[in-house]
Amino acid sequence: EINSNDVNVETEINSDDVNVETEINSDDVNVKTEINSNDVNVKTEINSNGESSETSEDLYSSLDKDVGKEHKKSQKESSNHFYTISCGKINLCSVDIDKDNKFLACGFENSKIYVWNIDSNSTNLLKRTMKKTVKSELDDQRTNEDCPTELRGILKGHQGSVYGLSYSSVHDLLLSCSGDTTVRAWSTKKFEAVNIYSEHEYPIWDVSVSPNCSYFATASMDYTARLWSFEHNQSLRIFAGHSSDVDCVKFHPHGRYLATASADKVILLWTFDDAQSVRRFVGHKTFINSLAFAPNGREMASADDGGNIIIWNLESGKILKSICAHTGRILNISYDKNSSFIASGGFDRFLRVWDINFHAAEEEIPERIQSLEQVDSYDLNSVLHHVSFRKNNVLTTVGTSTRSHN
Repeated sequence: EINSNDVNVETEINSDDVNVETEINSDDVNVKTEINSNDVNVKTEINSNGESSETSEDLYSSLDKDVGKEHKKSQKESSNHFYTISCGKINLCSVDIDKDNKFLACGFENSKIYVWNIDSNSTNLLKRTMKKTVKSELDDQRTNEDCPTELRGILKGHQGSVYGLSYSSVHDLLLSCSGDTTVRAWSTKKFEAVNIYSEHEYPIWDVSVSPNCSYFATASMDYTARLWSFEHNQSLRIFAGHSSDVDCVKFHPHGRYLATASADKVILLWTFDDAQSVRRFVGHKTFINSLAFAPNGREMASADDGGNIIIWNLESGKILKSICAHTGRILNISYDKNSSFIASGGFDRFLRVWDINFHAAEEEIPERIQSLEQVDSYDLNSVLHHVSFRKNNVLTTVGTSTRSHN
């Protein structure tokens, strides 16, 4: 729960001809937003004591179909949004942001999920003072479109840490997975649970919604990943083949395929139709924390505890590029919409952007010879839990400013 009598919001906008400051004071919630234009950099601090089905066409015969599309957008048009969450002694475990970049959901080790309004399109940042109390059942739920960051709700129901979150824009749902072995589907309009999926017998580490929102997948300590539809409480497929916990699961952007990464340091690519693995990717020496497919469908990136990023050729299963990108554990990586850049972040508190230049090499090149070129680096002084290129190639990052373990 967050109890606040006077909510404190401090907003600064710095540009050539604009300077606006807003202050609102509170005990438990402190939101600080900085917007730096021309290039638009947004930094927000949030303090809380709580907190169409696709065809089965073969993947490799369709890899070239979408390559070259939407590659004309200038990098100068992109923006960077940074949100820093101060959560005291409560560890942040999971983060997701909806497709339209309006809502930020955070799952914590105390089993609660907090949802904030982060609509950064608001331009009416007037000086204001407001009073607001957010109780356990959201008794004082308010929406203020002029306030760029506002707590929308607290979701309660899990009995363990919330390890994964994933929005489904088609269904107006937020999915969460937990150490209590369940997945819960929450209405993003009513802020209540509308379904519970409880087939796993061990903690669920990750949940991911497919690109067309027809399915979702889970990754569990039981050494399996599972494919689900929203309409059924039993899984459609069980993907068994790893020799340890399945830590990450990610859908391919085009076909009926998904990838899983395990504590066995292996990545497997699976088909939906028969739950068979069709590719095996071996190269990491430590635990794999994040997977990302290139939007062009040809490559996949993975990141690990040692700070390494590996770029894989999906057709051959071989390493295209590899680099020690960070000095600590990488928590999240993301491709830009043009499959040209990767952003990464983690425990070393740096957000880094890499030029991957996919087409420079078509064959496997030995590790440590071919690398990635760093094009940007930002010291955000936060452990970075979430890094993603969003709508219009907006690079959005969420971190914690205090001690946090995932």
